[in-house]
Amino acid sequence: MHVVGVLVAPLFLAIAALLPIRRIILELPTVIVSSSLTLALVRAANNLVGMIPRRVEQLSTVRTAGARHTHSTHSQDVLGCDTTSERDCEGFSFEAQRRGALSKRSPPRARYLGSMTIASDIPSQQRCALCDEPLQEPMIRDFDTHNHRLRCRACGTYEMTMEAIYTPLRGDDGNFWLGAATRQHWELYEKPLLIRMGDMEQMAEQHSKTSVSENIQKLLNHFIRKSPRPSVRVEFNTDYDFRVIDARDTKELEFYLNYLEESGLIECEAEGRHLQSLPTYYLTPAGWDNVLGTSASSAEHGRVFVAMWFHESMNDAYEMGIKAALRNAGYLPVCMNETLQNDDINFAILAEIRRAQFVIADITGARGGVYFEAGFAKALGRDVFFTCRKDRFSEDKHFDTEHFHHTTWETPADLTKSLQEKVMALKGPGPHRFAQ
Repeated sequence: MHVVGVLVAPLFLAIAALLPIRRIILELPTVIVSSSLTLALVRAANNLVGMIPRRVEQLSTVRTAGARHTHSTHSQDVLGCDTTSERDCEGFSFEAQRRGALSKRSPPRARYLGSMTIASDIPSQQRCALCDEPLQEPMIRDFDTHNHRLRCRACGTYEMTMEAIYTPLRGDDGNFWLGAATRQHWELYEKPLLIRMGDMEQMAEQHSKTSVSENIQKLLNHFIRKSPRPSVRVEFNTDYDFRVIDARDTKELEFYLNYLEESGLIECEAEGRHLQSLPTYYLTPAGWDNVLGTSASSAEHGRVFVAMWFHESMNDAYEMGIKAALRNAGYLPVCMNETLQNDDINFAILAEIRRAQFVIADITGARGGVYFEAGFAKALGRDVFFTCRKDRFSEDKHFDTEHFHHTTWETPADLTKSLQEKVMALKGPGPHRFAQ
């Protein structure tokens, strides 16, 4: 009979998930004749009742794991992780952890994303990958390119490749200066800047080294873009808008605004000083005159003189680098190797510098003529943008100019991108439109 009891016990295991076990089993002696069978069933029931809490705990664990698997699978879909097994995902997490980008103990996400929740069905929890502010709209992923588009009040609208999102920058301020780059690009072009992994370090470094005078010029050009006519006022939300220039925080932007106001270049409207309203500024006549530049009567707006080494190794740097950058920004480049002159070349050079709105001086090759032309332009009050090939910069730079910011480049494509962005940031779009 004991054997029969053991065989019948599995039946009660099946019923245990639905019925109260102990009460049913304890009433069976009045029905079942065999006392030994009853004793075996009672013992089986007692063992079963002790197993129920452990079984419930196991079921709860399974459900939780299933939910985590579902969330992880959804996160992989959003982020572009094509792994199909737990083992594959663990390998992916381990590889990312080796680079310092992901944590193996949490669902895959980038260091850049900080506390950002990837799940697209919870847009209120999504945050900027660069400054950790809440996004203005849900993140969009292009399933063809795997690029991610984000829209932030502080950093503007920008895109990041999946590789860039998973790769942290060296240093603590890398993503901060990338936020300045994306916001200024959005202000200039009204198009999102695409951040690629190979460009991140150089992009952040360029915006981290902006001088005080360059930030002042950037701020004045921001006024010009936002108020093309003197009657238009410019509103500033200093909590977010300090990234329209390369300012570290709100206080630095307020420093520049106060400087321009004390210099008589801008004024703040009285109602804009109220604590509950955003400050509103406008350019004064002196501010408009400052934007036009010194000796503006002799300068032609949109005309740019290019001083550089006329060597065959520099032909591509001019044609596909400097010239392309200026034309893309709306400016007419003037280079003496493209100009036919019957007059003395020296007088022609000086005349062209006088006519130029500003000057590009590439110091690659350390040519004396380039330094002379840059110095003459400075004496006239013209802005000079210095550039140099990266592998020659330490050799060709001169101590008289090394305190100026130099845009270094490795390829003509690098030069085009960096110079165009700098010209647009400091001078704004030029008046010319060239066929692309």
